[in-house]
Amino acid sequence: MRGVAWRQPSSSGAEGAPYRHLAVRIIDQAFRDLASPAGSPEGPGGAREFLAGTSMLYHWCEVADLNPEWVVARARKLMANSDRFAAPAAIVESTDLCQHVTHR
Repeated sequence: MRGVAWRQPSSSGAEGAPYRHLAVRIIDQAFRDLASPAGSPEGPGGAREFLAGTSMLYHWCEVADLNPEWVVARARKLMANSDRFAAPAAIVESTDLCQHVTHR
């Protein structure tokens, strides 16, 4: 996911890094679940609901220092284009998010 809009970190330095990493992994898993019906017990429906802008998505974006509006817009774009994009493309895009955030 290129072009992630970063915000001012809500937690300072290294003490917030494990939480930020966890939050990024949660959002990343939602994108993976969206791309693969076998990704979670709820299938892509749970991921769609989460990525549509639930309060929990906003919470995890806050922890991850990500702009939730950007994440929702990206998820909507992937959902709208799901017929044109193969699942691996969505997974690669999602993995880019994790790599970008964890190397911060």
